[in-house]
Amino acid sequence: MVCGAADAVLVPATNWSRADIFKTANFAHAVVRPGDTAAKRTNLPGTIISHHPSSMRQGPEVRDDFVVQGKDLQGNCWVTGILLPRAWAKIDEDLKSLGVPELKD
Repeated sequence: MVCGAADAVLVPATNWSRADIFKTANFAHAVVRPGDTAAKRTNLPGTIISHHPSSMRQGPEVRDDFVVQGKDLQGNCWVTGILLPRAWAKIDEDLKSLGVPELKD
């Protein structure tokens, strides 16, 4: 049972940080030939640079949902959310007031 105000919005969230997917998903043994070998490369061959979990279904029932994906190899925190545009605008506004850099699409 969930209790709250009649106009409250339930925003389920899941935090995958402990899975450390950016470090544990390692496909190095499957690499036949590394792509970019420049010094500016940010990940080791066979490691991921991003992942994007999403619902298999589309529609209003999969809205207002957050997944904290964890930190990438550079220490950036990745978060995926399905929200209405006005909700993202409010989150962006609140983060700016806290001194957090602008959200990236």
